[in-house]
Amino acid sequence: PRTFNRRDGTSGVMMEAVIGDTGGTARVIAWVPDLFANILPGTSVHITGAKPDMRSKGRAYSLDEKSAVAVSDLVITIPFTPLCSVSEEGIYSITGEVKEVKEPRSFTTRNGSVSWVRNIVISDGKDDVKVVLWGEKALLQVLPGDTVNVYHATAKPGRYGGIELGVGRGSSFRVPEEESHPFIFEGSIISGQGCTFIDNGTERYLIDGNLPHGGEMQVTGILSGNRITAEYTQPVDLNSETLLIQLRGFIEELDK
Repeated sequence: PRTFNRRDGTSGVMMEAVIGDTGGTARVIAWVPDLFANILPGTSVHITGAKPDMRSKGRAYSLDEKSAVAVSDLVITIPFTPLCSVSEEGIYSITGEVKEVKEPRSFTTRNGSVSWVRNIVISDGKDDVKVVLWGEKALLQVLPGDTVNVYHATAKPGRYGGIELGVGRGSSFRVPEEESHPFIFEGSIISGQGCTFIDNGTERYLIDGNLPHGGEMQVTGILSGNRITAEYTQPVDLNSETLLIQLRGFIEELDK
């Protein structure tokens, strides 16, 4: 879920999702976030009261208080586009093996917050496609050799030639599920647009929970892939050694 500002100045909460059927994928904006409560990715659902959004690229729908979402037992196969058929325009879903991975890069958004971008290359053994991951998706753990699924990505000409598929809001990026285990980690809390992570200067992890930006925390929780689900947090004092490590990490990022 994420917050938004209404025209009357008040704030509200909405949730975005990507759904798919045998005809392809669609973006869904639920103005009542509870409609998707406790529904995990990969679950089949039956939606009623969806309103088409003609302003969006590709298929898109909005849901309100008159809509309903129910879990279904139907088995649905979402088609993937062969990489050789991806053109410079359109909305595509693809699958393939990660061939190349770049490090995430931070940038400042128009509203002054920090976000992330990451470039990877996906291959089907014959053709390659460049994929650009935005926001929280750029911080997911992705390794060469992983088989990944991309849903409802927007195509455009690449800056340096070729075709790029952009995976941001309104898109889905699925990576292999990772085993979960208890984990304790200490670092600084950094809040970005749509994501929060904890960084100790050499390692960083996405973290769930409402934690203060800039705070130095010790987190006890469950690590799954590159995400920590916090069960207990406590502030810690920032010592000189930790500060030096973080400063070195910051300088290395600037040199890239």
